Amino acid sequence: MALLSNKLTRWRHAMIRSYVHGEVLDLGCGDAVILSTFGDAITQYCGIEWSETLIAGVLSRFPDAVMHRRNLDKEPLDLDIIL
Repeated sequence: MALLSNKLTRWRHAMIRSYVHGEVLDLGCGDAVILSTFGDAITQYCGIEWSETLIAGVLSRFPDAVMHRRNLDKEPLDLDIIL
């Protein structure tokens, strides 16, 4: 299963590569795979994630990333925190 999953991930990344650049808002970012993969094209990154553990991991690897903790199923996204 991992072989197929890795292949699908590479395929998805190839499909979005031309769209991921500049300022990026990543909703439900998890461990910020987008930032890991496309970091050279991203000038500013804002991730929204529920898990404090995942947020801490992202910030330890990417200290310049902006991260916010939100449960997007229950809490509205306040655009003032992003801007």
